[in-house]
Amino acid sequence: MNARAVWLWGCVLALLAGGAGEALAQEQFVLVDSTFTMTAQNTMQSQYAIAPLPAAPESWKTPVDWSKGSMHVRFEILEKPSNVKTLTNVCFETARVLTCQPYPPPYNNRGVYESDDRLTTFWQYSVFDWTRKIDHVIVVIKDETGKIVQGNAMYYPSKMRVTVTIVPPGKTYKPSPVTEIDEDGGMPLTAPRADAGVAVRPSGLAAGSGAAGTPTPVAAMDAGVGRAGTPGSSNGAGRSALDTADAGSSRRITDYVDTGNSCALHAPSGAAPSRAALVVFGFALAALGMRRRRR
Repeated sequence: MNARAVWLWGCVLALLAGGAGEALAQEQFVLVDSTFTMTAQNTMQSQYAIAPLPAAPESWKTPVDWSKGSMHVRFEILEKPSNVKTLTNVCFETARVLTCQPYPPPYNNRGVYESDDRLTTFWQYSVFDWTRKIDHVIVVIKDETGKIVQGNAMYYPSKMRVTVTIVPPGKTYKPSPVTEIDEDGGMPLTAPRADAGVAVRPSGLAAGSGAAGTPTPVAAMDAGVGRAGTPGSSNGAGRSALDTADAGSSRRITDYVDTGNSCALHAPSGAAPSRAALVVFGFALAALGMRRRRR
């Protein structure tokens, strides 16, 4: 193969690498699309854990820095036992450390509620390990003041559909068609004891972390950041951070994960030429170069 053909193949390889990177950089992806009913039996400390969809990156820092992007959440409240004002937000959990979106405004009726937040505004953003894959996406419900409402009949059972879409940095969320609800079966669970088996410890300290004053990121059950104009705070004065609930039976929230995500993945749309097209294009260029060489 002559020098020109080699050069043409180099261009093709560059297009392949650049095109794939461009596609990653331009395309939002669905992290969660799940329909479920939160009950006293399948939640712990007002939390419901969901396994992320396969689209979730292995690292949120590379090759695209998704951690600098934004999150669009669509809460579709399908059933609600009362009209009390309710706060609902989404957290990410990895290695038992949470990072959570600011609280969207409270709601008190059935309906669709949407919000957008930059991930850099999340509670515990700076201590969360964005180089790892997210273990669980956690939906949290609380009262209007940000208080845990585990098992409270005013809030449970609560049926909802939650769709979480991650948007790359510098891009804007593009609405996607809402597909038909495909309700998840969930997992059979044992009802938690009244005391939930949770020991309270000083805020910001993990169990066995050492002397007070040594901050350690923890999966705090009061996670969430108060949005301007709304009540609630993730780590307000006098709050206590709780370890992940074990329900008094050594089981943790990770044992209560909904793996029945109902979202159907969609192929990216026209962000970059396909690899097959680029390979064919490369062959054509190389053949053209060799033909001209013979002349």
